[in-house]
Amino acid sequence: MNLNTALRLATLATVSLAVLVNNSSVICQAQDPTPSPLALLRAAEAARTSHPSVEVELEIAYLSPPPERKIQCLIEMSGDKRRFEVLEGDVPGQVVIRDSDLFHQYRKVKHDDIEVFDVKMATGSRGTLAFDPRVLGLSDTMLCNIEVRNCLWYENSDTLEVVGSESIHGATAWRVKATRGSDTAEFWIEEPSFRVHRKVVKTEGLQIEIDSEFDNPQILSPFPSKVSIVRTAQEKSELRYSVKKFIQKDTIDPGRFAMKSLGAPRGTAISDYRTSQISGYWDGDGVSKSPVSPTGESLLSADSASAPKNKINQLMIWVNVGVVCLVAGAIVFNRYRMRRKIS
Repeated sequence: MNLNTALRLATLATVSLAVLVNNSSVICQAQDPTPSPLALLRAAEAARTSHPSVEVELEIAYLSPPPERKIQCLIEMSGDKRRFEVLEGDVPGQVVIRDSDLFHQYRKVKHDDIEVFDVKMATGSRGTLAFDPRVLGLSDTMLCNIEVRNCLWYENSDTLEVVGSESIHGATAWRVKATRGSDTAEFWIEEPSFRVHRKVVKTEGLQIEIDSEFDNPQILSPFPSKVSIVRTAQEKSELRYSVKKFIQKDTIDPGRFAMKSLGAPRGTAISDYRTSQISGYWDGDGVSKSPVSPTGESLLSADSASAPKNKINQLMIWVNVGVVCLVAGAIVFNRYRMRRKIS
């Protein structure tokens, strides 16, 4: 074998080895079972938003800091419409209705008004009682403007990665980590249900742990039956959501989102917080510009209601007096003329 032949064989062997190594790498990549972190997070969102309407009955327990308190509530949601009713708790009978950015709220307490406000004013109890129930298990604060995708951190994150596969709550889940600066959020996502079993958020001075339980592993609903939330900062707080009913629907009766479903009695004032004015009064079927009685009748006083008629009557009286005076004057004048002719 001459030198040229030996060099060609060596070159061929080197190329063959490189191709073999490259093909082995491609095969290993093709067989890698680790999914994309973005795909997992988006799949979790899609699983929760697959139906436009939901009906949810749940108990919210505020465990700490004390005193402990609970409320039972019913949430109905259809597209951008929501209805939240407190069945038992601090203000039983409280109802909040949302239609896009417009809110109506009524508390069944004496002398309370129907409140009208917009999404910018939906703070405190008004905001927290109009949340999207599909974020259960994904968020520690139930505000009216939080959406499912906001809770999953795949938007505006610096990095997304799958840390690995772990066993959690009796299931196998992918651990996904998202970072935004020094803040991190981790999710434990099960396939193929895309249930989020756990979420942990760490920011400066605060750690949030959200753990979800699911009733039946055979029914692959992405929505939990129980959610425990622990916020650890200078003070520790704990919440628990227990789901009594979670039904996904295609439609909900539109009447459930009408003002009539607030259950306010006739005559209730409607206070518009956007203009700081009373915009009308509930008459049982719609809005009246003037006050109404509990029976739906106008509460305008008899004097006020008859004022225009009285003015007309007074005018007619003065017209009649004037006519009488003119006639009397004409008679007197004619008599005076007749006397002068006779004389």
